[in-house]
Amino acid sequence: MDDENYGFCPHCGENLRSDAVYCPACGTVLKQEAVQNNYRPNYSSGKTPMGGVFMVAFIMLVLYTLLELIGSGSMLAINESTYDTINQIMIDTYGQTFSEYMFEATGVELTKEVFLKEIMIMGVTGVISAILAGISAFFCYKREKFKFAVGFCVVASVVVIVGYAMAPTMGGLFAGALNMAIGLIVAAMIRSSRGYFNS
Repeated sequence: MDDENYGFCPHCGENLRSDAVYCPACGTVLKQEAVQNNYRPNYSSGKTPMGGVFMVAFIMLVLYTLLELIGSGSMLAINESTYDTINQIMIDTYGQTFSEYMFEATGVELTKEVFLKEIMIMGVTGVISAILAGISAFFCYKREKFKFAVGFCVVASVVVIVGYAMAPTMGGLFAGALNMAIGLIVAAMIRSSRGYFNS
């Protein structure tokens, strides 16, 4: 018998350390006087470590939140002077205005007013989507409110396609549908990880 072990649990037979108050295997009280002095065993949090699909979904939510906040925040910073600067760079580089270049590249006429309006729409909906995804990531991190974690992820995905639909010249439904599909896949990954949540 090791020096640090003094015997076995009378209930389950687990080999015990000499300073054990509770049996770590079955929880049987071994030293009643320590319990009466409000001794509490060291319990774990009960959370299963994140793993597999749930970890991937959590990382994707965090990355999406950060990247979307940066990208959408940048869109919200664009104003008329920014457009004029872009336009001048296009003239200096390609010999045509930004509108002419976009028409040649996409076949769609993109005026200054349309550009500024659509970039604002995409910026606002992007920030809203990022905030919703961030809330979902928070619930995943805390392992609480499973339905809210899934729901906020789904709503964040839908907000993205709404933004792209409201700004068809800049966004396009294909890009919006792709973003939404990825968001719904992440929501399904969270939904399949119900066992990681406490509530």
